[in-house]
Amino acid sequence: MNHRLIIVLSSIFLCCCIISCELGDKEKELSDIPTEQAEFQEARNSYYQSYEAAPNEIKKSDIFNASRTHTCSFKEKYGDTFNNWTGTVADISTDQGGDEILKFSIESDEQGVSVSYQQMGIKRGSPLYKQIAEFTIGQKVYFTFSFEDEAFSTNVKECFDEASLTELGSLREPEFRVTFKSIR
Repeated sequence: MNHRLIIVLSSIFLCCCIISCELGDKEKELSDIPTEQAEFQEARNSYYQSYEAAPNEIKKSDIFNASRTHTCSFKEKYGDTFNNWTGTVADISTDQGGDEILKFSIESDEQGVSVSYQQMGIKRGSPLYKQIAEFTIGQKVYFTFSFEDEAFSTNVKECFDEASLTELGSLREPEFRVTFKSIR
């Protein structure tokens, strides 16, 4: 009986150690995220959660519009250029012959919502093209970039160009158009 108790207690202790190590790694990863990135993505997650819980389309649109207003407040507070944000290379698409990267995107889901930062039309021979040529899909990277100004506006200005076609897409998996300065 004592032998079984020792085995059970040892197993519980081992599980606690493993969980503690995993939580420590997650906390370490979260501390690697720049404050502005964590704040930006936490807000996106909060708006998405509120949108999902809203009782009707009118309330959902109000939450969507509040998220757009928030990007302008964020831009006023921090500007539109950011350094050393973290993410994972999600897409590298070229035209025939690779003369141009048609789409390059980095995704970050650190705060519960998958946010995509993407740039189109990167020409062969440019310093950025050469940097991107060394990456693989799924690789973790640090990136410096500027948000593009909003290209299209509905009744509420957003300030950063978000490319989703629907409110839900904008909140669940936003796709921000950016200009990458460097990626490492």
